[in-house]
Amino acid sequence: MTLAEQITADLRLSMKAGDVLRLSTLRLLQSQITNQKIALKTEVLPNEELVKIVQREIKKRREASDAFSKGGRTADAEKEIQEQKILEAYLPKQISDVELEKFVVGFISEISGDKNVGKITGAILGKLKGQVDGNRVKLMIERILKT
Repeated sequence: MTLAEQITADLRLSMKAGDVLRLSTLRLLQSQITNQKIALKTEVLPNEELVKIVQREIKKRREASDAFSKGGRTADAEKEIQEQKILEAYLPKQISDVELEKFVVGFISEISGDKNVGKITGAILGKLKGQVDGNRVKLMIERILKT
């Protein structure tokens, strides 16, 4: 089953179960997928593109929950966190910190000399498509380059 089919099936299940939060989250995700299909003028999006959309939606939820927390709106922040957890189920398995550290150290030793965090982050994210959050990679690179 493709990721798009999984999202559609889960949308139907949450509709039948009356799970309002999951239903609204998946409807919004489905809407973003449809918008991307229209923008790219295609009927079917590859899984990589779907993963990018899910990651973008997760990032929006993370930023919103941070903003709500800073504004003292804990109920809204909690709702955003719950939506984020729902969306995370559609991402590929994330690699552990230990595996990420090994990969980053190996990658930095390969390129020996370039200390541009942005370039290194972009290259690593290109190799680990969807398996790791960009902010996590950036923080790991900064920590390794400081030592």
